Amino acid sequence: MAAGDLMEVIRDESGQFVERELVYSPTTWQRQGLHETSTGYGNRLNTGYKIRYAGKMRRVYAICHSNVASFYVLVKKERRMLGL
Repeated sequence: MAAGDLMEVIRDESGQFVERELVYSPTTWQRQGLHETSTGYGNRLNTGYKIRYAGKMRRVYAICHSNVASFYVLVKKERRMLGL
């Protein structure tokens, strides 16, 4: 693991405790300090992180309306919510 990467233990959808590797991997525009939307709100906001999920590294997305966000990954175009 590189500096800034995280390993955490969370409960998955089946109720089992699993380790998740969370890697900081910002997009080019995020490294330049830019934001995806002018308000910061939206249904599919890119985070600067990727997580190993179902055997692959996948981008973590956020749904954010108001001051609360929910995080998910896409698996075959289907949202899989994360308990981060």
